[in-house]
Amino acid sequence: MQKIQIYEEEEQLFKKAAALFLTLAERAIQQHKKLYLALSGGGTPDQLYANLVLQKDLLAWQDVEVYFSDERLVPVTDAGSNYYQAAKQLLDQVGHPKEQRYFPNVSLSHEEAAAQYEYLICQQVPKKEGIPCFDIILLGLGNDGHTASLFPHQIGNEIFESLIVPVTAKYKNRPSKRISMTPKMINRAANVIFLLSGHEKAQAVYHSLMEGQDWHIWPASSISGDKNDVYWFMNEAAAEHLEIPVPMKPIVGEKSAPAD
Repeated sequence: MQKIQIYEEEEQLFKKAAALFLTLAERAIQQHKKLYLALSGGGTPDQLYANLVLQKDLLAWQDVEVYFSDERLVPVTDAGSNYYQAAKQLLDQVGHPKEQRYFPNVSLSHEEAAAQYEYLICQQVPKKEGIPCFDIILLGLGNDGHTASLFPHQIGNEIFESLIVPVTAKYKNRPSKRISMTPKMINRAANVIFLLSGHEKAQAVYHSLMEGQDWHIWPASSISGDKNDVYWFMNEAAAEHLEIPVPMKPIVGEKSAPAD
């Protein structure tokens, strides 16, 4: 089910997203002693991470296994690395064990790195019907409708056949060689959390949530919510086109009162 959460203030948006994250994380640890988590890249999660750092004692971070929904093929010490950013902004700040962080081997070729990371995940993350099932996957949404590293016109039917794919795409002068989780894996996670804000995201939000969209053009529309809960945390600017009556995917919505 797609669950829409709209907030007037960004501060409230990320505070509520952190509260949900902690609730879902604690539930997962109670159920199977571990939280299997995939983090996203870009700057969008930074405010969520800041909230989680402030509340670090509310989660047993030693019980968290961390992976990445996508990664750029750069050294993990490079500022363009999703791992580097997550470690700096969150993982090192909360005392998360480094040996429980899993990321692609960027010394391999593009295709080999994707295959190796898929094998690693399949070996370690619990499966359902043969597909690894994360407890939480964090995602952002690009102005062009991409999510993870699934970019418009850069992907084909392999995203429904493989779990991890190599992708080459230029976006905002960032490294172009990447690997990415696919909808085949993302749609099996127990919970997916999108984080986004700003008028520039509004068109992508509209098309991602509208029924019958072409996922070649709007890749985030392939995250269906048919078998899991997909939470969309956004501000009013990003949600401005959702007021237009359109045939939407099944949605549960909540619009916040102004932040205190």
